[in-house]
Amino acid sequence: METARREAAVTAAEVEALARLIEDATGRPAPAEVPFASPLLLFSRLDAARRDALFGVGPGRTLVQEQLSIEGGRRIVPDAATTVESRVHEPASPATPWRIEVGLLDAAGGTIAEVRTAMRAVASESLAAAQGPAAGRAAEGVRRTTRPLSRDLVERWVRLVGDDNPIHVDAAHAAALGLPGPVVPGALLVALVEGVVEPALGGRLIRLNARFTAPVPVGVAIEVEIRERPASGAAARRDARLLFVAGERVAAVADLSVA
Repeated sequence: METARREAAVTAAEVEALARLIEDATGRPAPAEVPFASPLLLFSRLDAARRDALFGVGPGRTLVQEQLSIEGGRRIVPDAATTVESRVHEPASPATPWRIEVGLLDAAGGTIAEVRTAMRAVASESLAAAQGPAAGRAAEGVRRTTRPLSRDLVERWVRLVGDDNPIHVDAAHAAALGLPGPVVPGALLVALVEGVVEPALGGRLIRLNARFTAPVPVGVAIEVEIRERPASGAAARRDARLLFVAGERVAAVADLSVA
Protein backbone atom coordinates (compact mmCIF):
# COMPACT_ATOMS: atom_id res chain seq x y z
CA MET A 1 0.00 0.00 0.00
CA GLU A 2 1.27 3.46 -0.92
CA THR A 3 0.34 6.38 1.36
CA ALA A 4 0.75 10.07 0.57
CA ARG A 5 -0.22 13.37 2.20
CA ARG A 6 -0.56 16.77 0.61
CA GLU A 7 -2.22 20.12 1.23
CA ALA A 8 -4.91 21.36 -1.12
CA ALA A 9 -8.00 23.54 -1.21
CA VAL A 10 -11.29 23.64 -3.07
CA THR A 11 -11.99 27.15 -4.27
CA ALA A 12 -15.30 28.94 -3.92
CA ALA A 13 -15.47 29.11 -7.73
CA GLU A 14 -15.14 25.32 -8.00
CA VAL A 15 -17.86 24.79 -5.41
CA GLU A 16 -20.15 27.16 -7.29
CA ALA A 17 -19.40 25.37 -10.59
CA LEU A 18 -20.28 22.01 -9.01
CA ALA A 19 -23.52 23.38 -7.56
CA ARG A 20 -24.55 24.82 -10.95
CA LEU A 21 -23.74 21.53 -12.67
CA ILE A 22 -25.97 19.62 -10.23
CA GLU A 23 -28.76 22.12 -10.85
CA ASP A 24 -28.41 21.97 -14.63
CA ALA A 25 -28.35 18.16 -14.71
CA THR A 26 -31.24 17.55 -12.32
CA GLY A 27 -33.45 20.52 -13.11
CA ARG A 28 -33.76 21.27 -9.41
CA PRO A 29 -32.33 24.13 -7.33
CA ALA A 30 -28.64 23.96 -6.52
CA PRO A 31 -27.72 22.70 -3.03
CA ALA A 32 -28.10 25.39 -0.37
CA GLU A 33 -24.69 24.52 1.12
CA VAL A 34 -21.41 23.14 -0.16
CA PRO A 35 -22.35 20.06 -2.23
CA PHE A 36 -21.94 16.67 -0.59
CA ALA A 37 -19.89 15.55 -3.62
CA SER A 38 -17.32 18.34 -3.22
CA PRO A 39 -14.64 15.89 -1.88
CA LEU A 40 -14.53 14.48 -5.42
CA LEU A 41 -13.00 17.79 -6.54
CA LEU A 42 -9.87 16.78 -4.61
CA PHE A 43 -10.13 13.02 -4.91
CA SER A 44 -9.59 12.93 -8.68
CA ARG A 45 -6.47 15.08 -8.71
CA LEU A 46 -3.88 12.36 -8.73
CA ASP A 47 -0.30 13.07 -9.73
CA ALA A 48 0.71 12.43 -13.35
CA ALA A 49 2.62 9.24 -12.55
CA ARG A 50 -0.36 7.75 -10.74
CA ARG A 51 -2.73 8.64 -13.59
CA ASP A 52 -0.35 7.01 -16.09
CA ALA A 53 -0.27 3.85 -13.97
CA LEU A 54 -4.05 3.73 -13.72
CA PHE A 55 -4.84 4.31 -17.36
CA GLY A 56 -1.89 2.43 -18.87
CA VAL A 57 -3.59 -0.95 -18.52
CA GLY A 58 -2.42 -2.38 -21.84
CA PRO A 59 -3.91 -3.00 -25.29
CA GLY A 60 -7.40 -4.45 -25.46
CA ARG A 61 -8.16 -3.46 -21.87
CA THR A 62 -9.73 -0.44 -20.23
CA LEU A 63 -10.15 0.82 -16.69
CA VAL A 64 -13.67 0.86 -15.25
CA GLN A 65 -14.91 2.14 -11.92
CA GLU A 66 -16.77 -0.52 -9.96
CA GLN A 67 -17.53 1.29 -6.70
CA LEU A 68 -17.40 4.78 -5.19
CA SER A 69 -18.33 5.89 -1.68
CA ILE A 70 -18.35 9.14 0.31
CA GLU A 71 -18.82 9.19 4.07
CA GLY A 72 -18.90 12.15 6.43
CA GLY A 73 -21.48 14.61 7.64
CA ARG A 74 -19.13 17.60 7.43
CA ARG A 75 -18.66 19.73 4.31
CA ILE A 76 -15.45 21.16 2.87
CA VAL A 77 -14.87 24.84 3.62
CA PRO A 78 -14.08 26.64 0.33
CA ASP A 79 -10.58 28.14 0.08
CA ALA A 80 -9.54 26.56 3.40
CA ALA A 81 -6.43 24.39 3.57
CA THR A 82 -7.33 20.70 3.54
CA THR A 83 -5.00 17.76 4.14
CA VAL A 84 -5.53 15.05 1.55
CA GLU A 85 -4.32 11.68 2.87
CA SER A 86 -4.43 9.04 0.14
CA ARG A 87 -3.83 5.30 0.31
CA VAL A 88 -3.44 3.38 -2.95
CA HIS A 89 -3.72 -0.40 -2.93
CA GLU A 90 -2.29 -1.73 -6.18
CA PRO A 91 -3.87 -4.92 -7.59
CA ALA A 92 -2.21 -8.14 -6.50
CA SER A 93 -3.12 -9.70 -9.85
CA PRO A 94 -4.86 -8.71 -13.12
CA ALA A 95 -8.09 -10.12 -11.66
CA THR A 96 -8.18 -7.78 -8.65
CA PRO A 97 -9.06 -4.06 -8.61
CA TRP A 98 -7.13 -0.96 -7.73
CA ARG A 99 -8.41 0.43 -4.44
CA ILE A 100 -7.95 4.08 -3.55
CA GLU A 101 -8.90 5.58 -0.19
CA VAL A 102 -8.72 9.31 0.48
CA GLY A 103 -9.25 11.02 3.81
CA LEU A 104 -9.84 14.78 3.92
CA LEU A 105 -8.74 16.45 7.15
CA ASP A 106 -9.19 20.01 8.41
CA ALA A 107 -6.44 22.18 9.90
CA ALA A 108 -7.00 20.63 13.34
CA GLY A 109 -6.70 17.08 11.99
CA GLY A 110 -10.42 16.34 12.17
CA THR A 111 -11.98 14.18 9.47
CA ILE A 112 -14.16 16.01 6.96
CA ALA A 113 -14.88 13.05 4.69
CA GLU A 114 -13.61 9.67 3.53
CA VAL A 115 -13.76 8.71 -0.15
CA ARG A 116 -13.13 5.19 -1.44
CA THR A 117 -13.19 3.68 -4.90
CA ALA A 118 -12.42 0.41 -6.66
CA MET A 119 -11.32 0.36 -10.31
CA ARG A 120 -10.62 -2.67 -12.43
CA ALA A 121 -8.90 -3.24 -15.78
CA VAL A 122 -11.24 -5.30 -17.96
CA ALA A 123 -11.23 -6.61 -21.51
CA SER A 124 -12.70 -3.94 -23.76
CA GLU A 125 -15.32 -6.27 -25.20
CA SER A 126 -16.68 -7.05 -21.74
CA LEU A 127 -17.30 -3.36 -21.10
CA ALA A 128 -19.19 -2.98 -24.36
CA ALA A 129 -21.29 -6.07 -23.52
CA ALA A 130 -22.21 -4.95 -19.99
CA GLN A 131 -25.91 -4.15 -19.79
CA GLY A 132 -26.71 -4.27 -16.08
CA PRO A 133 -29.72 -6.09 -14.62
CA ALA A 134 -33.22 -5.47 -15.92
CA ALA A 135 -34.99 -2.66 -14.11
CA GLY A 136 -37.88 -3.72 -11.91
CA ARG A 137 -40.44 -1.26 -10.63
CA ALA A 138 -41.23 -1.11 -6.91
CA ALA A 139 -44.73 0.17 -6.22
CA GLU A 140 -43.49 2.15 -3.22
CA GLY A 141 -40.50 3.73 -4.95
CA VAL A 142 -40.24 7.47 -5.65
CA ARG A 143 -38.96 8.22 -9.15
CA ARG A 144 -37.06 11.26 -10.38
CA THR A 145 -35.59 11.81 -13.84
CA THR A 146 -32.50 13.84 -14.65
CA ARG A 147 -32.13 16.00 -17.70
CA PRO A 148 -30.18 14.37 -20.55
CA LEU A 149 -26.54 14.06 -19.43
CA SER A 150 -25.23 15.92 -22.44
CA ARG A 151 -21.72 16.21 -23.80
CA ASP A 152 -21.56 19.74 -22.36
CA LEU A 153 -22.44 18.53 -18.85
CA VAL A 154 -19.92 15.69 -19.04
CA GLU A 155 -17.16 17.98 -20.33
CA ARG A 156 -17.88 20.46 -17.53
CA TRP A 157 -17.55 17.62 -15.02
CA VAL A 158 -14.28 16.17 -16.34
CA ARG A 159 -12.69 19.64 -16.46
CA LEU A 160 -13.83 20.39 -12.92
CA VAL A 161 -12.47 17.21 -11.33
CA GLY A 162 -9.51 16.60 -13.66
CA ASP A 163 -10.72 13.22 -14.98
CA ASP A 164 -8.27 12.17 -17.72
CA ASN A 165 -10.07 9.01 -18.87
CA PRO A 166 -10.74 9.55 -22.62
CA ILE A 167 -13.71 7.16 -22.55
CA HIS A 168 -15.88 10.07 -21.37
CA VAL A 169 -15.10 12.61 -24.10
CA ASP A 170 -13.36 10.92 -27.04
CA ALA A 171 -15.74 9.29 -29.53
CA ALA A 172 -12.92 7.57 -31.42
CA HIS A 173 -11.53 6.08 -28.22
CA ALA A 174 -14.98 4.85 -27.20
CA ALA A 175 -15.53 3.30 -30.65
CA ALA A 176 -12.20 1.48 -30.37
CA LEU A 177 -13.55 -0.15 -27.21
CA GLY A 178 -16.70 -1.31 -29.01
CA LEU A 179 -18.94 1.37 -27.48
CA PRO A 180 -21.38 3.46 -29.52
CA GLY A 181 -19.94 6.65 -28.02
CA PRO A 182 -18.49 8.24 -24.88
CA VAL A 183 -19.97 7.22 -21.53
CA VAL A 184 -20.94 9.23 -18.45
CA PRO A 185 -18.47 9.13 -15.52
CA GLY A 186 -19.84 7.11 -12.62
CA ALA A 187 -18.69 9.83 -10.24
CA LEU A 188 -20.95 12.31 -12.03
CA LEU A 189 -23.95 10.09 -11.24
CA VAL A 190 -22.88 10.17 -7.58
CA ALA A 191 -22.63 13.96 -7.64
CA LEU A 192 -26.19 14.29 -8.92
CA VAL A 193 -27.69 12.25 -6.06
CA GLU A 194 -27.90 15.27 -3.78
CA GLY A 195 -30.15 17.15 -6.19
CA VAL A 196 -32.48 14.16 -6.49
CA VAL A 197 -32.60 12.66 -3.00
CA GLU A 198 -32.63 15.55 -0.56
CA PRO A 199 -35.84 17.10 -1.96
CA ALA A 200 -37.50 13.65 -1.81
CA LEU A 201 -36.31 12.48 1.62
CA GLY A 202 -35.47 15.71 3.40
CA GLY A 203 -32.37 16.12 5.57
CA ARG A 204 -28.85 16.17 4.17
CA LEU A 205 -26.66 13.44 2.78
CA ILE A 206 -24.14 11.95 5.20
CA ARG A 207 -23.24 8.64 3.51
CA LEU A 208 -23.36 7.23 -0.01
CA ASN A 209 -21.98 4.00 -1.49
CA ALA A 210 -22.51 3.39 -5.22
CA ARG A 211 -21.81 0.32 -7.37
CA PHE A 212 -21.70 0.62 -11.16
CA THR A 213 -23.06 -2.19 -13.33
CA ALA A 214 -23.20 -0.83 -16.89
CA PRO A 215 -21.94 2.15 -18.90
CA VAL A 216 -24.34 5.06 -19.48
CA PRO A 217 -24.09 6.69 -22.93
CA VAL A 218 -23.56 10.44 -22.97
CA GLY A 219 -26.84 12.18 -23.85
CA VAL A 220 -29.13 9.80 -21.95
CA ALA A 221 -31.47 10.93 -19.17
CA ILE A 222 -31.37 8.78 -16.03
CA GLU A 223 -34.42 7.69 -14.08
CA VAL A 224 -33.53 7.50 -10.40
CA GLU A 225 -35.77 5.26 -8.33
CA ILE A 226 -35.61 5.96 -4.58
CA ARG A 227 -36.57 3.09 -2.28
CA GLU A 228 -36.58 4.07 1.38
CA ARG A 229 -35.38 1.37 3.76
CA PRO A 230 -35.65 0.87 7.55
CA ALA A 231 -32.96 2.99 9.19
CA SER A 232 -30.18 0.93 10.78
CA GLY A 233 -28.65 3.75 12.80
CA ALA A 234 -29.79 6.81 14.73
CA ALA A 235 -33.52 7.50 14.92
CA ALA A 236 -33.14 10.79 13.01
CA ARG A 237 -31.44 9.04 10.09
CA ARG A 238 -33.25 7.86 6.96
CA ASP A 239 -31.76 5.18 4.70
CA ALA A 240 -32.56 4.52 1.07
CA ARG A 241 -31.48 2.53 -1.95
CA LEU A 242 -31.27 4.22 -5.34
CA LEU A 243 -31.48 2.54 -8.73
CA PHE A 244 -30.07 4.50 -11.67
CA VAL A 245 -32.02 3.29 -14.69
CA ALA A 246 -30.90 3.96 -18.26
CA GLY A 247 -33.55 2.68 -20.66
CA GLU A 248 -34.70 -0.60 -19.15
CA ARG A 249 -31.43 -1.48 -17.39
CA VAL A 250 -29.96 -0.62 -14.00
CA ALA A 251 -26.66 1.16 -14.60
CA ALA A 252 -25.83 1.76 -10.91
CA VAL A 253 -27.10 1.07 -7.40
CA ALA A 254 -26.44 3.33 -4.42
CA ASP A 255 -27.14 2.94 -0.71
CA LEU A 256 -27.26 6.17 1.26
CA SER A 257 -28.28 7.91 4.44
CA VAL A 258 -29.66 11.37 5.15
CA ALA A 259 -29.97 13.02 8.55
